[in-house]
Amino acid sequence: RGGALSARLPQQAQVEAARAFEESVALRRRVAMRFVGTATSIAVVVGATPLPFADAAVLLPLQSLMLTAIAYVSGRPLGPRAVSAWLGTLGLNVGAALGMRELVRAVLKVVPGVGGPLSGAVAGTGTWALGVAAVRYFVEGATAAQSREAFDEALRQGHDEAVAPQGDPSGEGDA
Repeated sequence: RGGALSARLPQQAQVEAARAFEESVALRRRVAMRFVGTATSIAVVVGATPLPFADAAVLLPLQSLMLTAIAYVSGRPLGPRAVSAWLGTLGLNVGAALGMRELVRAVLKVVPGVGGPLSGAVAGTGTWALGVAAVRYFVEGATAAQSREAFDEALRQGHDEAVAPQGDPSGEGDA
């Protein structure tokens, strides 16, 4: 319903339109996934920088901003701690996964030639997974458990795409 009207609006107005059209989960999802895509692209570039751990000063605020934008566009009445409360409900496994990814990225950066690009891919995958899980929870109304499953699935997909042979998007190789 609001999708056709929203598409004609300036990009900044599309966020408010998505919030205004209560019945349009698809519109909210589309706008929220734009935030996820933008944050993921930035995370890949920042993650590829050659300085171990220094990029966390940019990635953490970037991911926080992405999560806050997703929560906002959902249109749900949310308090100031909604995002941090959601992160808490995701549980220790998601926090541990993100922490391990940061450690792996720092180690990868010391590998000449391939460390930076691999680190960027890891940063992008983690940001994408976090964003997909947030969209499932805030926009689509999934439970915390379903959101955690979306996070795990997005990480698996990111890993599968990263290890797929070049020129074979299916990941099946030359059989």
